[in-house]
Amino acid sequence: MGGWELKLKTWQKTFLSMLCIVGAGCILFNLAFILAYLVHITCGMVMSSLGQRLGNARALYFSWHYVYLFFILLLSWAVFRTRLVT
Repeated sequence: MGGWELKLKTWQKTFLSMLCIVGAGCILFNLAFILAYLVHITCGMVMSSLGQRLGNARALYFSWHYVYLFFILLLSWAVFRTRLVT
């Protein structure tokens, strides 16, 4: 049975790889901002409840950057520890 056999040239493979890398990079870039927003909102809710108890938790509110950085480092460590299946 004769089927379509697609032979890609080297420049076509390179171009498709480039498009895939750029596309995945854009998706990961947007996911990082969505994750930052979620961490920001979550820390804001926690700090607002603490602020009512402590009186002034304004300095604590800026600590969401550290929580986000820790979360990104933890995710990066987990990704780099996994092995690729080939």
